[in-house]
Amino acid sequence: MLKEVRVNNPKSDDLKDQIKALYDTFKGIKQNPVNFRLSSCTWMHPLLTLTVCAHVREYQSNYQQPQSEQVKRYLRDISFPNGIENANQLSLLSYTIPIGFLKKADETSRQGLESNFYRIIEKLTGNVAGASNAILYPISELVGNIFEHSQKNYGWIFAQHYPKKKLLDICIIDTGRGIAGRYFDVQKQEVGDDEAIRRAFQGQSTKKMEGRGYGLSTSQLVVRKALGGQFLLLTGNSVFLGSQGKQVIVQLPNFYWQGVIISYQIPYPKGPIDITPYTE
Repeated sequence: MLKEVRVNNPKSDDLKDQIKALYDTFKGIKQNPVNFRLSSCTWMHPLLTLTVCAHVREYQSNYQQPQSEQVKRYLRDISFPNGIENANQLSLLSYTIPIGFLKKADETSRQGLESNFYRIIEKLTGNVAGASNAILYPISELVGNIFEHSQKNYGWIFAQHYPKKKLLDICIIDTGRGIAGRYFDVQKQEVGDDEAIRRAFQGQSTKKMEGRGYGLSTSQLVVRKALGGQFLLLTGNSVFLGSQGKQVIVQLPNFYWQGVIISYQIPYPKGPIDITPYTE
């Protein structure tokens, strides 16, 4: 019999509360299949939603439907837990963008899905000068990392926008080697997950003979500095959480995610945005 795991709502939309809810749900699980109980959920944020989705698909976990009819409809609208794989399945709904399941082998479908995903994000955030480039840059970099670094041929992307709060949540997940695992593969160095995050944010590449970093350093700067948002990265047993003025890296006891989870939250752009100070 599978272990029963209760999924609870975060106290707020803030990423600090979202990561606490994620930790409370996934501590002690690791790669074991479980039965996620969604019965008490009155809403589902992208970070927890997509992580449960990835665990269901990767480790053959099960889930019980929420009691709330509103949340049930929401999960249907976002194609939980299987996601969509091509642009023909993608449509702009009132508050939701379906979960995207990205496959390296099916490049045509993947690129079509990514392009339509980008167009929807652009529509949501308006025509502010430089906003489109600022928002799409980290998405492109971070999705690219799945296929360049994770040693997995698939990954997940999901976004949720909040029109009244004028916020956009984006989450990207893989179940690959993780950052520390990639450093060992390429540089034959054993480092902890927290140290691997520090190196990645310092621009130390995990690719041999390549001048650029992991893509994480510039992406998190664009999110935090150019867009004024929050950025979260979780790999193994460690998590980075940063905003405009503060950044922390914390180890999570009795917790391990095989791969990388990235979630960031940005306000709708209000004025001209220039990302070149953070990308050059």
